[in-house]
Amino acid sequence: MDNSGLARMRRKGEFEHVGKVVPRTDSGILYAQYMEALRAEERKVGRQLLPSELDRFARKYHAPEYGAEVRRWLTLEVEELDQDE
Repeated sequence: MDNSGLARMRRKGEFEHVGKVVPRTDSGILYAQYMEALRAEERKVGRQLLPSELDRFARKYHAPEYGAEVRRWLTLEVEELDQDE
């Protein structure tokens, strides 16, 4: 969508404040922690990370949380299968 389309939507009031759409959680704190870790990595490297390095960093940073979430989903799915039988 181009800028004129966004401006038209803004004038018509078709946008909602993000606070009304996304529930408030600790995601702001988690984002701040992530950004601090990212900045520390950039200081260590001595420059901004390249896109491929940034992708690798994000995957490494979020891997424990992602793994825990996948295990939680798998556990829930197994429990649902047991209940269905």
